[in-house]
Amino acid sequence: MSARPGALLRSTLRTRRREFVRLTGWSLVEAVPALLSGWLVARSVDDGFLAVRTAEGFGRLGLLACAVLVGAWGTRQATLQLAEAQGPFLPTRPATRSSSACLRKSGVAEPATSRVRHSGSRVAGSCEVPSAPS
Repeated sequence: MSARPGALLRSTLRTRRREFVRLTGWSLVEAVPALLSGWLVARSVDDGFLAVRTAEGFGRLGLLACAVLVGAWGTRQATLQLAEAQGPFLPTRPATRSSSACLRKSGVAEPATSRVRHSGSRVAGSCEVPSAPS
């Protein structure tokens, strides 16, 4: 890693410490189903179904279902925290301006999705952008 990307990463970790700590916490919550799945399935089979205690077996599988729901919630929250933490790595405003200039140059007045999709061949010809599939 060269000095410049490393410096960017270090400064980002310093300035956005709260976001990265939250991301780490939600990632741990996200891992709950993976950590519990083998143990809960083994206990439900050994102590439940093989010991002819089906209620205990289904109870432990119910715990696994709850763990999966908690993991899904953790995945959602971790994704939101990742979006917060990646701010410095996103493209800057001039990229948006050049896209708008390209659309104006091609004759598209409003950069609405439907207009861009219908005029994809004009945009592709004038700005060297691949046209959207029809």
